[in-house]
Amino acid sequence: MNRCFFYKNFKYWLRGNRSRFNFVPYITEVKKNSFKVKFHGLGNIVFLRIQKGHEFSMWTNLVSQKINYPWDWVADFDLLEQKSSRGYSCGLCEGDYKKYYLNRKDMYIEHCYEPFLEWCNKKLVVGDYIINMGKIDRGGCSRFCSKSDLKTINKNELIDAFEIKPVKKGRRKNVN
Repeated sequence: MNRCFFYKNFKYWLRGNRSRFNFVPYITEVKKNSFKVKFHGLGNIVFLRIQKGHEFSMWTNLVSQKINYPWDWVADFDLLEQKSSRGYSCGLCEGDYKKYYLNRKDMYIEHCYEPFLEWCNKKLVVGDYIINMGKIDRGGCSRFCSKSDLKTINKNELIDAFEIKPVKKGRRKNVN
């Protein structure tokens, strides 16, 4: 079991906010300094990777090619924790974006967790697609698009197209 603040804090927040997500997230692959968050019904196609100290990023995987490795970084909610006499802040934020918090918990919630929730509910929409484009041996990118947008994609560039479907009731794993 991971005893780090960043793991326990996220796990506690997730328990209280899981119902706010379009697709139920669950924690997996817990290690000493990192863990992943995946979503019921979305398989291994998209995940959140959290690493102690800095990374809080969304990734897509190549799955149809039986390769199953991270293909593209699609969003980040990174935080470089700093403490000063003014309180806790993110070392990546500057100027008008710099904000100070009384405690670490509130900083993580406002800076990482809530933007992550908002992004998930905006991008992970039933009926839309997650597509991976490019060439296996040269790299590429991922996009989120509607069914009508999918028709305009150059088929020579398309590697994966994963339709976001509703989760069938009674088919969810136990959540942590």
